[in-house]
Amino acid sequence: MNDPASSFEATALACRPRIYRAACLLLADPHEAEDVTQRVFVEAWRGWARFEGRSSAFTWLYRILVRTCARHRRRHGRLAWRLGPSEPAAAAEAIPDPAPGPAERHARDETHADVRTLLRALSPKLRAVLVLRYVEDCTVPEIARALGLPEGTVKSRLNYALESAARLWRTEHGS
Repeated sequence: MNDPASSFEATALACRPRIYRAACLLLADPHEAEDVTQRVFVEAWRGWARFEGRSSAFTWLYRILVRTCARHRRRHGRLAWRLGPSEPAAAAEAIPDPAPGPAERHARDETHADVRTLLRALSPKLRAVLVLRYVEDCTVPEIARALGLPEGTVKSRLNYALESAARLWRTEHGS
């Protein structure tokens, strides 16, 4: 017989790093991301019996994460998601590092900082689709399930997010 507690524990252990990394990118503050990640897994534990498996566990957890981030932003002010620390170390630490040299690390850190700044400039809705698509490598149908949106809306948001990001990049880097 399959024990629900051990099943949830295995799922939580497998998905926690990805959920935390996504929370860091959605909130731009590693301390807030840790709090939100904890709330996601508490909410998931409470609802585990209702998880039907029609999507992957990560997709289900990501949907809880998006709702939890929205509640967090409402509680902590609408601008808090834009005004987080400029260099959340946790998001950079989540990216694998094959021990590059100092010059490569400096260039990588600058690029990561630019990307985090660019993500913070986007709305939470646009940020969510970009993180799922390009950080978590989810497909459009997976993103649609995770966010509870039609696929056409996901495609539209991805397109608009990429256009907005490109416009911001050109503004910041003069390209």
